[in-house]
Amino acid sequence: MERAGGLSIGADRQWVEKNLNRAETVIDGQKIYIPNSSEDIETKANTSTVKNNKISLNNGSLSDFDILPGIGPSIAQKIIDYRTEKGGFKNIEELKLVGGIGDKLFEKIKDKVGL
Repeated sequence: MERAGGLSIGADRQWVEKNLNRAETVIDGQKIYIPNSSEDIETKANTSTVKNNKISLNNGSLSDFDILPGIGPSIAQKIIDYRTEKGGFKNIEELKLVGGIGDKLFEKIKDKVGL
């Protein structure tokens, strides 16, 4: 983050600590929205991690994935780890390659995620 110029004075540092994985590799063209500390909660929830009411596999945070049915913090972290290792998801079916996500769980969440 420092290489990109760091956070602005008004950036919501608590939101950053809760929602961004600083060890994650940024993908070319990826946008990262960091809300201002004065923005209301609803505005902060409407970030680039949710698009068309679907959580982005390539931008979602641990807390985003954790709210999906059948996904806890452990599998949420595996999704992020897979994304980091592979340079992002190419399609949602790749979720089946993440440890702990089989056909049944995939069917539960496939309509709630996107790229």
